[in-house]
Amino acid sequence: MATTIVPSAYDPVWKSIHWCTVALVLALLAIGWTMSGGVLFMWHASLGVTVFVVTLLRLVWHAGHVPPPVPPTLRPWERKVLKIVQVLFYVFLIVQPLTGWSIYSLSPRYTQFFGWVSLPKLPGLLGLGDAATLRTILEGAHGAGASILAALFVLHAGAAMKHHFIIRDDVLLRMAPSALGPLLETLRGRR
Repeated sequence: MATTIVPSAYDPVWKSIHWCTVALVLALLAIGWTMSGGVLFMWHASLGVTVFVVTLLRLVWHAGHVPPPVPPTLRPWERKVLKIVQVLFYVFLIVQPLTGWSIYSLSPRYTQFFGWVSLPKLPGLLGLGDAATLRTILEGAHGAGASILAALFVLHAGAAMKHHFIIRDDVLLRMAPSALGPLLETLRGRR
């Protein structure tokens, strides 16, 4: 009879995908809120495509690998908030790149994926109505989505810090790179 082994921490692939996503989203937010075009636009578009691909890989990995169980220190309302935040992260990590790609597809300019190959435009968008109006709507949605994603990021990171430094459980250590474990334990102090 086959048994499923339930890990106590996330595996190295899951951790790599997680921290890669964190770095990409922080870079996207910083560039997106400061860019005026040119090379920053190329970087923003390229990183957005990368987030989309990494998120799809994350979903594939999630489908085939058992995550660690939710820590018993979480109260019922925290478990519900955790689930909602996780779902919202996935939604926005897919929707944000798609709205950005749609905006790009409606613009007259072209850009390249990290300067290598031209990013294709999504087909069929011009048939949905006035391009300028649609682009304005999508830009508003993309900006609002970025703000929501930033808020989710702060909520998620804040909860991890609360669990590590106040509740003093191992929630943060389960996703932290193994090499950072001793440093995080030192910063928290002994139990």
